Amino acid sequence: MRPVRKSDAAAVIRLQRHLDRPSPNLLGMGLNAAGGANVLVSTVPESGPSKRGGSTADSDAADRPSPVAGYLLHVDGGDNRHVAEVVVDPANRRTGRGRELIEAAITGSPGTLSVLVAVENDAARSLYESCGFEAAERRPNEYGERDALCYRFDPDA
Repeated sequence: MRPVRKSDAAAVIRLQRHLDRPSPNLLGMGLNAAGGANVLVSTVPESGPSKRGGSTADSDAADRPSPVAGYLLHVDGGDNRHVAEVVVDPANRRTGRGRELIEAAITGSPGTLSVLVAVENDAARSLYESCGFEAAERRPNEYGERDALCYRFDPDA
């Protein structure tokens, strides 16, 4: 788990394609650390020979970027942090990466966190609830004709 690097941009943009309603402009701000938007990435160790042609020596491995398994895009404002996007590559789902990203966002938060989740997205709702988020309000037609739930996490609760 770490902040995004410039070398991660293409992988993160590819992962964003898994979202129903991506926000490419906000992700662009996060990749450039602009406008209060920030991106955290979860990585998996790269295996196999070095891209430089041969050795898998530790010194070579330290120079290569790890493949991005998932990312979390958040926006900070005052005492609040809003989680705008969380994506885990389908090949890395059900491995704890989503939870790892959410817990990192909680740890670094200036205060209360919020996230919008489609009402019918049971997997995401279950994950946020297991991380201590509580449903705070229902937002009708937030996603076109679909409702969303706004979840909140209060570190002082």
